[in-house]
Amino acid sequence: MKKKKDKLKCTAPIFADVYRDGGSYGFGFGANDGKIYELHLRVVLDSPADCKRYYEPIIFKESCNSKEVIAHPTWKEAEQLIEKIKYDNTRFKELKWIIKNGGCAVPENT
Repeated sequence: MKKKKDKLKCTAPIFADVYRDGGSYGFGFGANDGKIYELHLRVVLDSPADCKRYYEPIIFKESCNSKEVIAHPTWKEAEQLIEKIKYDNTRFKELKWIIKNGGCAVPENT
């Protein structure tokens, strides 16, 4: 992530959703530097049946469509970025859970 003095902080949630690529998650937010970013979790398409998996988080400037990567946070750094955000959105809650569990989403029926 960024140096401590310019640590990226979410100031306004914009969206949280699942992409139609097999299950990647995206969380768009306004940040303390006045810009918009997307925290993106790309799904591992060949995940084992017992746990849908995700690659480590990536933060894009504006959105994943920009392809402009600004950070590769660890799972812990991603958790710190979103842990205090108040956003009543089902997809955001799922994204938080996946991050907290290091990129593993256990199926609902287990």
